[in-house]
Amino acid sequence: MRVFSGRFCVGVAAASVALLAAEAFPPLRAQEEAAAEAETFPETAFADVPTFADALESCWNESADALKRMRRARWETTLPADEGGRTLHSAYWRGGKIWGIEAEQIKIEEEKGRAVRLEIMFFNKGDTVARGGPDGDSGEALARKARFSEKAWRDCEAATRGALAALGDPRRCSIGAGKLRRRAEAWSCGRSVFVLDAEKNEFVRVIVVPAERFDELTSSAVERVKSGMKLSEILKKRDSGDVFISTVPMVSQGQKGYCVPATLERVLRYYGIEDLDMHKIAALAGTRAGGGTSVEGLVRGLGPVLKKSRLKFSEQKMSFSKIRQSVNRGVPLIWTMYSTPQYETRMKRLTAERRGNDSAADAAARAKRLDAMEPLAFSPETARKYAHVCLIIGYNSKTKELCVSNSWGDYAREQWVRFEDAETVSHGERLHCLKK
Repeated sequence: MRVFSGRFCVGVAAASVALLAAEAFPPLRAQEEAAAEAETFPETAFADVPTFADALESCWNESADALKRMRRARWETTLPADEGGRTLHSAYWRGGKIWGIEAEQIKIEEEKGRAVRLEIMFFNKGDTVARGGPDGDSGEALARKARFSEKAWRDCEAATRGALAALGDPRRCSIGAGKLRRRAEAWSCGRSVFVLDAEKNEFVRVIVVPAERFDELTSSAVERVKSGMKLSEILKKRDSGDVFISTVPMVSQGQKGYCVPATLERVLRYYGIEDLDMHKIAALAGTRAGGGTSVEGLVRGLGPVLKKSRLKFSEQKMSFSKIRQSVNRGVPLIWTMYSTPQYETRMKRLTAERRGNDSAADAAARAKRLDAMEPLAFSPETARKYAHVCLIIGYNSKTKELCVSNSWGDYAREQWVRFEDAETVSHGERLHCLKK
């Protein structure tokens, strides 16, 4: 577990505390490294944009696997929540260089077995500043971090624009729609269109799509809220009494304090809104350099955007019966809490003990063990630096457990905790959600 400086504020009261960020991706296994070494995207493709564009020519006719062989990166795959959705593959680049510029993350979208979009994140206010900026929460330290972030953004934007200039003069365009619409610049090269999407002091990214799909970037997917989701397809039930929402996509926050933006991106993707990622959410919500988002800022910044999608923020009481009702309706809940070392240790142990023990008899035995368990150790004074936001997506009435999902990667997609322990580490008695 690694702790990074950052803040989130709960409700209008706006209490400021440090954020818990994601664990680093574990290293590739030896056999994965050997396979990646044998099937590597041509190293020369990373030298400049024209060479990169040439290497992409054949990739648009293939699945994402062709692009996923780009060097050795640990890819995480988010399956679509419905049959007509897209598969998202993402990997953190760990500062590796593309076109001579350090990059933070790569995403590939696949539709019907073909790669349809590539996104290279060169700078974002969370990863880049957390990796290279000064630490500390004093006024002076925060000012230094802000200056570092602004300079890093300017340098990255200039370097990226300079690399794309090898393709000639750009044409102006706008991407997104409504309140999400923003100016961008596009370069065409062969079958590909390169779009520079940069928001001052927030992010610098290049989106690459096949030329025939460029029009998709000029219209928003924000209205594609799922209205016909069948609960039978969303809810998964086990003989043990487990009931949980199985179709919430995974988005990993990486090493930065972006648990709030990453968690909200997961919920938005669940509802079919795919063009509002955690970096844009961070910009709208006023996330600090390096991480730290207030729920108040989130509601204020995203309210107008969500209204267009017929969604709005709502609150409910942190009670087992209310949670059960929401899950049964297919509504994931946003939970502000303290992910202390004691809580995490117990959560991981209880989750591991459940694997393969899905019968009613297993649940009865587990209920007895959980009832006899000592209360979770908790100190409000030391808990503040472990402030975190995650999702509650399920429950088990027999064992009085909750299914939580953290934005830390696939291993954290389904984790189980005692409701009693969840009450202990909860920040307040309210849960947030999006509703129509």
